[in-house]
Amino acid sequence: MGSNLYKFNDISLVGDKYLRDKFDKSQPVLIKIHFGESDNNSALFPKDILPVTAWLKSEGFDIILSDTPVAYPSKRNTVEGYEKVAMDRGYGELGQIKIVDDYLPVEIAGNTYEVGRDYIESKNVLVITHVKGDSCSGFCGAIKNWGMGGLSKDSKNFIHDGGSPLVNEECIGCGICSSLCPEDAISLDSGVAVIDYDKCLGCSLCVMNCPYGAMESKSGVYFDELLAQGAAAVINSMKGTQIYINIINRVTNNCDCYVNSGDIIADDVGVLVGDNPVAIDYATVDLINEKSGSSIFEDTHSK
Repeated sequence: MGSNLYKFNDISLVGDKYLRDKFDKSQPVLIKIHFGESDNNSALFPKDILPVTAWLKSEGFDIILSDTPVAYPSKRNTVEGYEKVAMDRGYGELGQIKIVDDYLPVEIAGNTYEVGRDYIESKNVLVITHVKGDSCSGFCGAIKNWGMGGLSKDSKNFIHDGGSPLVNEECIGCGICSSLCPEDAISLDSGVAVIDYDKCLGCSLCVMNCPYGAMESKSGVYFDELLAQGAAAVINSMKGTQIYINIINRVTNNCDCYVNSGDIIADDVGVLVGDNPVAIDYATVDLINEKSGSSIFEDTHSK
């Protein structure tokens, strides 16, 4: 690993081997985590991160576990509903649960993103991410944990809507877009692609792969760039220490926002720890691909 990245086979080693002296002991540690959809059996459970939270508590830190409400229909789309999901999954035993729903505007690349105030103002932030695939981004790591999970519903919707396609007069009805769409949101009518925006997630896969330039995204850039902008809005505005843990176990086809995240698509690798979210995500993908002997996320999601 690079000078600021460390790999562990056992998460119980992360505290003594990496976290010591990283945080301000006068302040609590805010843990940014995706608690998982109700009844999801592949998302992280409290036992997966218990060695880290127990170590922090032994060092005298108070623990706050946090995420933001989702934008789609779910028990997790309100503060109260999401708190109940987190408690039902057992996270209340690890520390205080706080679903952030107070935001500050941050401008990136001419777009304004609403960033959770707690993430901006906290002095100690530990981002724990369950690595998996995703039909929109191809790969879910630390960047997506912030680029979606650190933002308001309006900003989440802006990213998804901004990545969705517009069809222009160059369309010849070749059907490539329809064959690639993970949500079956594209059909052909009279030899022209037609988008069902009620189904479309805005992944931009059709825009990226149209050989005739017949599609463009509503925002003018791909979903992936908007996601990166959202993550940058959070990361660049934070005032405290940021540490990242990527847990590369139970790597599923899709994200933990589903009740069923799909099949396991990669072998367990272990845990990566570092202070740079881009570096840790790059290294995570490299380790998975090296162990599998293929480009897992590209093969699964064409991204």
